[in-house]
Amino acid sequence: MGRKTIKKDEPKTLPIPPEQLLLELGKDLIPLVDKGKGAELLERIQNMRRSIFFDMGIVLPKIRIVDNTLLDSSEYCLKISTVDAGRSTLRMGCYLCINPGTAVGKVDGEETKDPAFGLPALWIAEGKRDEAEQAGYTVADHCGIMCTHLTEIIKRRAAELLGRQEIQGIIDSVKEDYPAVVNELLATGITLGSVRKVMQGLLKERVSIRNTVGILEAIADSCLSSGDIHFLVERVRQALASQICSQYADKDRTIHVLTLEPSLEQKIIGSQAQGVSGNILAALEPELHKAWIQAAEKAVRTVHEQGHVPVILCPSQARYLVKSTLERELPEAAVLSVSEIHMDYSVVPVGVIALAQELSKNKSNKKGKTSGKGKEG
Repeated sequence: MGRKTIKKDEPKTLPIPPEQLLLELGKDLIPLVDKGKGAELLERIQNMRRSIFFDMGIVLPKIRIVDNTLLDSSEYCLKISTVDAGRSTLRMGCYLCINPGTAVGKVDGEETKDPAFGLPALWIAEGKRDEAEQAGYTVADHCGIMCTHLTEIIKRRAAELLGRQEIQGIIDSVKEDYPAVVNELLATGITLGSVRKVMQGLLKERVSIRNTVGILEAIADSCLSSGDIHFLVERVRQALASQICSQYADKDRTIHVLTLEPSLEQKIIGSQAQGVSGNILAALEPELHKAWIQAAEKAVRTVHEQGHVPVILCPSQARYLVKSTLERELPEAAVLSVSEIHMDYSVVPVGVIALAQELSKNKSNKKGKTSGKGKEG
């Protein structure tokens, strides 16, 4: 046999896949992971990983922590598959102080924003911690600030961490105790990629995939009717109705909902189109889209100020389209279909989202700007 010739530009080993989760720290934050000083951040991250599993149903890959001299000394950055997913800077020698809405009195500090949710906050000196807590403020240390921020980033980007290998692991795990469920699912001919897309669709709207048996059963029941991913996601959501309702209900099992004006609902349904990648979306005209977002933001804010979790309720055929229109400007808005309201929960309407006021306001503003053109003093 002849010896195989290796070209000079041919790699001798396979490329190493990048870490899915990489946390970079500025030099002043290195003591947070120093085992000689307690390594408090490492313990907090372990707790965070457990919390995300119980909340979202995904097992996080290990988070590799490294120092990065290119960062500011007290800055941190989380990367997902080498891409910057979020960063912030801590104030050394200070605590972050946030008013949960019930604090009384004022605390002296430097105004800033909470990195996880963008809420107004203060950097306060270490000596003012007791004073702030007694006044009813929420006070967070550096590890708490960072882990809350990382948790929010990961929950928002959880779908990206779910690959085919993870789906195979889920199916193998379910098969050990529920072989009939997996056998029926595989008999339909559905691919790992399709199961993955359905679970990603759930995670994108922060629906936990921990009930893997229920999810796989719902996919098996529905995929013979249609292999469309959006159809399957909606059917799985309906199967998880009780779980989804529990996310948004108060202690009395009541969900406070906003509904859409019928004409607006029909406009959104009628705007259904297929994107370049094949995704179904609502293609509203720019002026109409702007008015819809303004009206939705105002309604959601009002419900939130009333102390309720804002939920938009609409018919099944409109749910995904409504959610897709809000994805960019109002991603935190929860959208449920009537079919997802479980019998154990009650619904209380708290408002109707209508366009008339926003459209007239936008037209008035546009008219005002136009009338001012071409005038000379």
